[in-house]
Amino acid sequence: MNQDRYQARELVWLRRLRDLSQRLGSERDATTLPKAILRAAREMTEAERAVLVSVEGPDSAGKLKVHALAASGFSARDLAGAEGAVSRTVVERCVADGRAVLTTQDEDANLIHASTLIRRGVLSVVCVPLYLRGSLRGALYLDHRGIEAHFRQRDLPILQAFATQSALCLELTDAPPPVARSGQRLLIGDAPPLQVLREELGRAACSAEPTLICGEPGTELTLAARELHALAHSVERPFREVTVATLPRLLGNDAELGWLGQEGTVCIQDVETLDPALQRVLASAIAEGTYSVGDGSTHSVRARIVATTHVDLESRIRDGKFLAELYYRLDVQRVIVPPLRQRSEDLEALCTLGFQRLNAPELSLSEEALERMRAYSWPGNALELERELRRLRSLGPHRFRPEHLSEAIRDGRGVAATSEGFTGKTLGELEEQMVRKALAETNGVKSKAARKLGIPRSSLYHLIARYKIDA
Repeated sequence: MNQDRYQARELVWLRRLRDLSQRLGSERDATTLPKAILRAAREMTEAERAVLVSVEGPDSAGKLKVHALAASGFSARDLAGAEGAVSRTVVERCVADGRAVLTTQDEDANLIHASTLIRRGVLSVVCVPLYLRGSLRGALYLDHRGIEAHFRQRDLPILQAFATQSALCLELTDAPPPVARSGQRLLIGDAPPLQVLREELGRAACSAEPTLICGEPGTELTLAARELHALAHSVERPFREVTVATLPRLLGNDAELGWLGQEGTVCIQDVETLDPALQRVLASAIAEGTYSVGDGSTHSVRARIVATTHVDLESRIRDGKFLAELYYRLDVQRVIVPPLRQRSEDLEALCTLGFQRLNAPELSLSEEALERMRAYSWPGNALELERELRRLRSLGPHRFRPEHLSEAIRDGRGVAATSEGFTGKTLGELEEQMVRKALAETNGVKSKAARKLGIPRSSLYHLIARYKIDA
């Protein structure tokens, strides 16, 4: 496969990884997850068959127990017979070694039973371990009997990322989200959208994969990144905010500046502002797990990478202003910070905390003033609220009434974010909107709607059922 064709396929796989990881993250029924994971894996890779196993142990004899959770493309007879023996051999090698197994007619570095596979008509096999927090939780087996070298060595990082997300989904379905190790919540409020945000941060914190934090201008993206850091790391590990001006220091020669090689979290703010050269460097560092410094030495990426953006990066890709490869490598785990207009019940707590941070804890708002604030759309989100509280502090009264508020807030004016900014909708809302729009534009012809969305027809039927769309 030539370089251009492979890069094109790699982008397709990355896009599918992003979409499927987010789809799996929305599954709430633990009993359906194993089969959902296999459907997603086959959809992403176009594998012919797949098996998902869990690993328990080691027992007193130091052995691991392997249990099949689900199979796809295999019949019961296949699994019990010679075909099953082939897949078991591959899975056992993967579990025993704790690393991926890849075998084709061309590549036989990792499995001594390649000739047996080929006699069975299996032309390409890959098996990746499911790791979570350094612990082996299972393995994902994929094969193809009709295409030689369907899987390649360069596919392994993407497959491993998918395996990690799968392990994470299996663990978190019935588990409560982790508690920040600092013992303190950084995001204030209990509105339902904020509770969803905390669940998404908890899920992202359990995986080492990069995270993309999105939201409208003025939303608390960096604060969300800090809470993710507190959930994922002990308080002793550093959190570093990086801007477009300071990003080159990530790759500096000085040990103090080579931040990607240090434990902790690196939060790249406004990632859309990176110039193309730095976008390529960062994409390569994430893909390879290493980066080079000025003296030519190579170092491992050890930091958790978080990026924030207030804009629609997909539109930037279409305009040629953002690197697609970087987007899909960052967007494996997406976290959406809700706009302030969706959190009206949190306004009183946010105002109280805001006055405290302004060293004016004696200030407060009447219920009438709070009602006017709840009715306002807050196009500037948390930044606009902070500006309003600063203005109120300068007025002097200890308890503010509606007439003290800015005219736009008092009168309920304010326009939500423009189409250029991030919409603030949840991923599910955006997905449902796209499906409904495609069906409407194709007069309900599902085959045309699926082509318009760029997904298989089976995936479209799955989405129609999920969102209860009458089609």
